[in-house]
Amino acid sequence: MLELDQYEALGGLVFLRRVLKNLLAPEAILEAVEEAGLLGRGGAAFPAHIKMRAVARGEPPRYLVVNADESEPGNFKACPSSSSRTSWKRRPPPLPT
Repeated sequence: MLELDQYEALGGLVFLRRVLKNLLAPEAILEAVEEAGLLGRGGAAFPAHIKMRAVARGEPPRYLVVNADESEPGNFKACPSSSSRTSWKRRPPPLPT
């Protein structure tokens, strides 16, 4: 696994930085997500662009909702190597306001 600075040195995060600087039109972002074939992290692997387009069509205010409930009986993702639990423990960069 790469550290963030290593990933950036390889050209990672270029697209994200363009998005955060408002250098891309919203539709261009949605098209890129669709073309990339990004899927939700849930068991259904729902296409991310469909959910994103539904939010984009809505009227403000808009909200980012994150569902961290696995709803699996007895499942707490207690294993330190579990990718789901590890991703929730880390602090991602804040969203722009």
